[in-house]
Amino acid sequence: MDVSHESVSKFRPYSQNELAKKREQTICKFKLGKCMIKHANCGHSYLARKNGRKENQFLENGIVKNCSVCWRYNNTPTELVKDAYTLVAKYLNQIEIDDPYDLDSVLLEKSYYGWLYT
Repeated sequence: MDVSHESVSKFRPYSQNELAKKREQTICKFKLGKCMIKHANCGHSYLARKNGRKENQFLENGIVKNCSVCWRYNNTPTELVKDAYTLVAKYLNQIEIDDPYDLDSVLLEKSYYGWLYT
């Protein structure tokens, strides 16, 4: 389980089309849907899996009671919990910014969903 994320130096500029394609690959790899689940109790946000139980719950009721991020924290090895908290904090800060993607944000998103769904 890899919860680390480090910024990468950019060897060349990436176009927004390239970054969108990389992001789409992440969405396909982890089978993410379009529903951004936000939990008011803990403040975590994540894209639910496409046609998954949580996405269906959200579409039917508008609310999902159990937070996947909190569950994942509880099932992360003790020595990696600090890294996991850092990863989640970086991702939550990133999704609040409504700027076009850069390479670091695309790789951060890939790391986040890799930790959450594997």
